[in-house]
Amino acid sequence: THDRWVVVAAHYDHLGHQGNDIYRGADDNAAGVAILTELAQRLKQHAPVGRNVLLAFFDAEEPPHFLSGTMGSAHFVTHPTVPLEKIDLMVCMDLVGHAIGPASAPPELRNTVFALGAERSVGTREWVDRMAGMTDGVVIRRADAEAIPPLSDYAAFWKKQVPFLFLSCGRWEHYHRPTDTPDQLDYDKIAATARWLEGFVR
Repeated sequence: THDRWVVVAAHYDHLGHQGNDIYRGADDNAAGVAILTELAQRLKQHAPVGRNVLLAFFDAEEPPHFLSGTMGSAHFVTHPTVPLEKIDLMVCMDLVGHAIGPASAPPELRNTVFALGAERSVGTREWVDRMAGMTDGVVIRRADAEAIPPLSDYAAFWKKQVPFLFLSCGRWEHYHRPTDTPDQLDYDKIAATARWLEGFVR
């Protein structure tokens, strides 16, 4: 397995300035970048045994690049730094920083992170199900990748038939709005997601 790879990715661009508004993109996608950075530190302390791990901080995910060949992830799959056929799984994070539902909702809803695409590769579904509730503070719930249109950096890998897992809490009221600010994030859930992801990648 030493020539095989797991890719874990998040995009770091957002909408920036539009008119008088500033779009900070705390949930979309600074939270994902923060988890990826934390994962890097954790893997560096104790390197995984077996597959290599490539951490990809993609640019140009948002408009005007969205779902075009100029997306960072689309560029990667056409100019890969490791052979695509040697990538056993691509894990993508987008919109992973917020709690789901109102503050009055039960923790098992608030702490949900959806995992899309596990059904499309051998063994991935079983690993996700086995680990779904193993980390305090986050519950991983599987959904079919076709439940939504392709919405993030995993799309380019899916087109090339690279196995993938898309982690997301879904769109919410602050999606692509100036109100997507750090004070809206659920930091305990973000930290729990980072712990879960480390275990899953290992």
